[in-house]
Amino acid sequence: MSFKLESFDDEREYGDDLIPTPMAYDADGNEITSIVLTTDANGKASTDNMQFYDINGNKIDGILPYVFNQNGFQITYRLTEIGIKQSDGTYKFPSRYELKDAVEFTIYDTDEYTYTYDCVNTVKTGSLQVQKTSEDDVVDGLYFEISCAETGFNDKVMTDLEGLSPEISDLPIYNSNDELLKYKVTELGELNEDGTYSLPYKYNKPKSVTVTLNSDTVVFANIKNTLKTGSVKLTKTDGTKALTGSGWQLYKSDDTPISCYQTGIGTYMYNSVAKAATDYMATNGSLSISNLPVGDYYFIESVTPSGYMPYGKKVEFTISADNENTLNISLTVADNKSVLSQTGGGGIAPFYFVAVALGAMAIIFIYDYHKHGSKKYKKSRKENQK
Repeated sequence: MSFKLESFDDEREYGDDLIPTPMAYDADGNEITSIVLTTDANGKASTDNMQFYDINGNKIDGILPYVFNQNGFQITYRLTEIGIKQSDGTYKFPSRYELKDAVEFTIYDTDEYTYTYDCVNTVKTGSLQVQKTSEDDVVDGLYFEISCAETGFNDKVMTDLEGLSPEISDLPIYNSNDELLKYKVTELGELNEDGTYSLPYKYNKPKSVTVTLNSDTVVFANIKNTLKTGSVKLTKTDGTKALTGSGWQLYKSDDTPISCYQTGIGTYMYNSVAKAATDYMATNGSLSISNLPVGDYYFIESVTPSGYMPYGKKVEFTISADNENTLNISLTVADNKSVLSQTGGGGIAPFYFVAVALGAMAIIFIYDYHKHGSKKYKKSRKENQK
C-alpha cells in the first residue's frame, strides 16, 4: 500500500488555505512538496531509505530537513493513503477497505523526534436479510440457508410473522482480489422433528437467490413461494373404449366458468375465470387441462358423441396440494350405451315418427272406444244372453 506525504504552510486560521511549501529539495535543487511512501512485506513504510537535500544542496539521508517554513511557522504535513500502484503509474485504493481520512501533523526540529502513524485498514462489511413472500400469505417459521463458497460462511435463519429473517451483519463485501463476494440464499422449508428440513408439498421449490452486498444499506434477498397447480384428465368411454367427439365445459364449484388456452389436440391450460363457458373437446377420447389452481371443480358434457345420449350429471373433482395423487386427477366417465341411431342413419327422426304414429293410434283408439265401443259392448252382451 502506498501513502502520499505532502507539506504545507497552514494559512487556514488567517482565512486562506494550505499552501504547498517544500519539505526538502532534490539533487537538482527542485522543491519537494510531496513524496510517495510504499509499505514493504511487513506493512511498514518510512523515509529512512530516501535521499533529500537542503536548499544549499547538502545531502541528508532519510531525514526531512525542514520542519519550519521561511517565515518560521511549522510546516504542516498531510499523509493520505492512496492505495496500490497500477501498471499505468496511477494509484487505486482497494474497494474492499474503508477509506480513511488523511492525517495532518507537524515535526519538531529535533533529530530525536520521529512521527509514527499506525494505519489499520478496515474491511468493508455489509448486512443481509431474507424477505419471504408467498401466494398463500404464509411467511413465518420457514428456514433459509445463507452461504458464501469463497469464505466458507454458512448460517441458517428463520422468518417471522412479517416474513423477515434476523439481520446478519458484518459480512465481508469483497474478496482479496477486490471482487464482490456472492452470497447464496436457499429456502430449506420447515424444521422437522429429526432435525432435517422440508418444503411444504403445496409449494413449488423456489430457485436459490444470489446477492452481493454493499456498505450503505441492508441487502434483502427476496424469495417468493408459489403454489403448485394441478391437472385433470377426463376420459369418456362406452364401457370398453374411449369415445371420440365429446365436449365438456369446466366450472368452479360456485358455478363460475373456467377459461383455458388450447395447447394441443385435446390438451388445454388454465387461463382464468370467465364470463361464459367454453367447450373443451376430447378429440381422441380424452381431454387434459393443466395449471389448475387448487380448488373444487366440475365438468358438464356440452357436446355428445354421435349416436350417444349426453351424460346428464356433473363430474365433480377437487384439486388439492396434499400429494401427487390429489394434485393430478384422472377421471373416467362411462356412457350408458343408449344409442339413438346407427352412425350414418337417419338420426332420431325414425324414432320421432314412430312415437308420433303410436301416439296418434292411441288417440284414435280412445276416441273410437268412447264413440262406438260402448254401444258395441251392450249389443254383444245382449246377444250373449240369448
